[in-house]
Amino acid sequence: MSHAVAAVAGAVPVGLCTGSAACALAFAAVMVFVDLDHLPDHFCWSTRRATLANFFDRGNCRNWSRFVFFLHSHEFWFLAALAGVLTGSGVLCAAALGWAAHLLMDEIGNRSPHANTRIHPLFYFFWFRMANAFRAERLCWPRDADTAACRVHGGMI
Repeated sequence: MSHAVAAVAGAVPVGLCTGSAACALAFAAVMVFVDLDHLPDHFCWSTRRATLANFFDRGNCRNWSRFVFFLHSHEFWFLAALAGVLTGSGVLCAAALGWAAHLLMDEIGNRSPHANTRIHPLFYFFWFRMANAFRAERLCWPRDADTAACRVHGGMI
């Protein structure tokens, strides 16, 4: 829900700065729909029954064995932004900005003291998740876990 609110709030200045409704729409749509990459992970890795209620349960991913989250990767929004700049596409640049804003919100929210889990500082880089075979125990830990136990592969908390 917070991504949807931020998407609308962010689309207004994007639209005003660019003078383009298409840019505003691209920003808002991408900011919300980045989370669609949770669907394949839910169906592949969740031990819970595949229902909408389970999917939207905030704690749902705590029991997953792996996290691919393909779109939750800084490398890809950066490549989209670069492509937008190189091609002169304002819509692609606005979409990349929405993508980056989504990940920034996730970085802040998932690292807050109130989050249920600790995530590795490099969690939002696809190369890092791939290098760790997308294995959940190498990427995030329960909030109350011993900090020493969380230092997997040189990770820091």
